[in-house]
Amino acid sequence: MGTSIQTVGQKSSRQFKDTFFRALFCELIVKVININYRSGSEVLRKSPTLDGYAYLISRIRKHTDAGVSRDEAIKMAVRHCISKDILAEFLRENFEEVCGMLAWECTYDEELDIREEEGFFKAAILLIQGGMNIQDVAKNLKLTDWQINELKGRIMQS
Repeated sequence: MGTSIQTVGQKSSRQFKDTFFRALFCELIVKVININYRSGSEVLRKSPTLDGYAYLISRIRKHTDAGVSRDEAIKMAVRHCISKDILAEFLRENFEEVCGMLAWECTYDEELDIREEEGFFKAAILLIQGGMNIQDVAKNLKLTDWQINELKGRIMQS
């Protein structure tokens, strides 16, 4: 699936241009804002909670870059934030859940790809529900065999 990313200052747009979007005669543009700690993002200045989260992630990165295992880096960063009173109450109350959630290794790009694929299947189902047969949808969208089988399964569930 084709995407392009255009960056201007702290903001970027991710454009999704693919066959299924052309079939629906639309283009999706998603604004992406850099929320890395010390990025200078206005969003971080306006949200102390988000700024604290960005700081926590920066500490995890610092530890993993130094060779600490991901799980240990997460625990170290959470403890550090608690000691610095950054998101301290939340982190103390939810230590195990936060560490588990942060240990889930899904990157931002992987998350975008997952969401893009979900949108792809939803669009294909809408085309079929609108009267297009599955063979035409598969041909027009250049679906793989796996995608055709997945689409059939989703249609049966809906």
